[in-house]
Amino acid sequence: WREIKEKDDEESVHLASWPKAKRTDDKVLLAMGTLREEVTKALELRSKSGIKIRQPLASVTLNVSLGDQYEALLLDEVNVKEVKIDSNVQVIDLDLKITPELQMEGDAREFMRAVQDLRKQLGLSAQDRVNLIVQTSDSGEAVVKTFLAEIKNKIGADSIEFGDANGEEIKAGKHSFTIELKTQN
Repeated sequence: WREIKEKDDEESVHLASWPKAKRTDDKVLLAMGTLREEVTKALELRSKSGIKIRQPLASVTLNVSLGDQYEALLLDEVNVKEVKIDSNVQVIDLDLKITPELQMEGDAREFMRAVQDLRKQLGLSAQDRVNLIVQTSDSGEAVVKTFLAEIKNKIGADSIEFGDANGEEIKAGKHSFTIELKTQN
């Protein structure tokens, strides 16, 4: 807010009034309504199947095209890789088959979430940089190495090393990790 506010704006975004809409686009509102309905249905299917939202899925099949920009939002919200259109589908269909590649990606996301929780417990801010020592099995190491750049970026790590670690044990999928988190002072 401090960087984008103009000189006549309130000192804090919390004191500012909601902006007034100059015009509304009924097509956009209708498309967003349809998108919300499709996302809700897909998330209900995920919930019924017991598959966590962090676990990516291969595809979702809709019976109507939402358009590229809205389908991109659906991909993100539902955590699927592809939107398919099939007019024969009654409502919505999720491909619930989890391939080894999708499982590995889901495990990496669980790992990142667990490390983020550990950072929070230690009182670290988002700007605090860390170095990680990870002790795990070969398959756990493969998960981290496959998504190394994304993991380092997401958890604010300058380095991730594998070896003996004295720290917290975390689970990610079928993998167990002992994490030693060192802060940079």
